[in-house]
Amino acid sequence: MSNIYLFTGQERYLLDQELQRRKDGFMQKFGEDTIFVYGPENFEPGEMIQNCMGGWLFVSKKMIIIKHIPTDGFHKLPAKAQEEFVDAYTKQAANISPDTIVIFVSYKPDKRVKFYKYLQKNAQIKEFNTLRDSQRKSHIQTRSKGLQWEADALDYFLLQVGSDMYRLQSEREKLRMWTQVHNKNTINKTDIDTVVFGQVQANTFALFDYLFTDVNKALILVDQMRDDGTNRNEAIGAMYRGIILFIMMVDSHREGLRDPKSISKRIGYAPFAVSKQYGRIQTFVQQEQNIKNIYQWLITIDESIKTGKLPAEAFWIRSKDLFYHYASWKKPS
Repeated sequence: MSNIYLFTGQERYLLDQELQRRKDGFMQKFGEDTIFVYGPENFEPGEMIQNCMGGWLFVSKKMIIIKHIPTDGFHKLPAKAQEEFVDAYTKQAANISPDTIVIFVSYKPDKRVKFYKYLQKNAQIKEFNTLRDSQRKSHIQTRSKGLQWEADALDYFLLQVGSDMYRLQSEREKLRMWTQVHNKNTINKTDIDTVVFGQVQANTFALFDYLFTDVNKALILVDQMRDDGTNRNEAIGAMYRGIILFIMMVDSHREGLRDPKSISKRIGYAPFAVSKQYGRIQTFVQQEQNIKNIYQWLITIDESIKTGKLPAEAFWIRSKDLFYHYASWKKPS
């Protein structure tokens, strides 16, 4: 049916942008009262079916957006409510007016369910697949009007921010504002360290480098981060991301992936970040349990501080203890 759509794919930013573009266009033509959006907060099968099949007071043309159907791995709706809606919809879909546009949105649909297979035959499917790094770079460059990126700066930006397009756009906008305020037209690595994460993320990457090479530098850097007034939540969040990267790399390696680019695609981290750490994959494999112990330690200390069992400043003391012991792969007491 030409008026029924399924938007799907894990590149959520691009999907949401296209959905918003269509909503805006429809609204400009027919008014804001013609747009209806259903999701977890208002998923009422009876009302939704009535709206899809019937008229609406003072409204002849409608756009109805139904989120997380077919069954969406990104956000699962109650199974009973889904079944009720799907059963009624498939029986009555022929009654939908050509003036009514229905858009189903499922970022990560279960392609095994009957309703997905039904929509394959009875809807127009628009997929928003995960972008390659080269496409992300092109996307960022296109939207960096009037700005230049120094050599390797854009690769460094992707390494620091990751692959999530929402975060990339948010951090790019921060850099744009920074350059305007400081009358700059070129972005370099120093700008990225200063604006995107402040110095916290850069220091955290260095900490994990030192974890395997030079414990004394790691201890000095922890003191420096503390003395600079680094936010504890930012620091522990960055540590979480680093350790999770190591764990996911080990899992991918065990499953037979030996190419950093393939691993990057599987786990959703920038290829540059994976390539940089892949040279240590045998160390990660050998010390897998110790790496998981670090992760557990982070959870424990974070929880202890949040529940008041330890003062916030204990984070830095315990961090030094963690790095001192684990740099030589000894379990802290």
